[in-house]
Amino acid sequence: MTHRPIWLLRSLAAHARGKVLSEATGAIGIESLPNEFGLCMAFGSDFQTADISTQQAWVNWTALSGRTLLLIPPFNVTECKQPVSWRAFRPQKPEPIAADHLGKLIANEVRFEIAGTLQTAVEVIGEWKGGGVHTAYYRKHPHSGLFAITCLPLWSLTVLDHRRTIQDWLETLGSLAGESAPTVSVEEMTTEFRPNRDHFAMMLHLCERDFASTDEALDRLSESLVFAIPEASARQCLVSLEEAGLVTSGKLTDKGREMLLGSPYAVYATAIARTR
Repeated sequence: MTHRPIWLLRSLAAHARGKVLSEATGAIGIESLPNEFGLCMAFGSDFQTADISTQQAWVNWTALSGRTLLLIPPFNVTECKQPVSWRAFRPQKPEPIAADHLGKLIANEVRFEIAGTLQTAVEVIGEWKGGGVHTAYYRKHPHSGLFAITCLPLWSLTVLDHRRTIQDWLETLGSLAGESAPTVSVEEMTTEFRPNRDHFAMMLHLCERDFASTDEALDRLSESLVFAIPEASARQCLVSLEEAGLVTSGKLTDKGREMLLGSPYAVYATAIARTR
């Protein structure tokens, strides 16, 4: 077993391929994304055929550190726009790099390759000797979780004879998402401080760009065509947010980001992030 929880999402949980993964890694089947930290696997085709709101919810789940969503074969051979542009396609015969132990075990079963605005997962040797990519990921910033894609058929029966290899591979990939933090609900975080609409508007404003200071954030607010908060009220909002530990020096803290993504305003935060 790896050190972090592993889940199998939706159709993968009930599929024969999921049973192989469960036996090899101890993964648990679930119907919806958990409110915990760990690594969640799903069929790539399930994500590709989901509606936009579902895709965005899966992407949003990876916003917090310690969380990894890993899409595995099969895939539809088509372009996908979430969380960034990427596509799966039929590969030439893949040739594993010498150190790619898992890749060497199941290379002859690989049926896909990926390309797009993704970062190659060099930590798990995510490319073939000829330069094609089999494992890559997206993360919004260094403190967020991981949205990862692999073309390796991790459900291969071969892994049952090499359980430690796949467990170590998943643990290495999952570790890129950072350390798990305790799950804290919005209600728990706001026992003493309950943000109002202006507070959330200010937090959304801070998502628009990386401000160098509180003063710069306030100065830019006056030029905003989207957020209209009176100057005196805006400054007080920032003071309250800083006292609550949600903002510091004109930037959202991890706690503030977690609150925003757990609020009804999460969809706006995500939309702003996509335009940066």
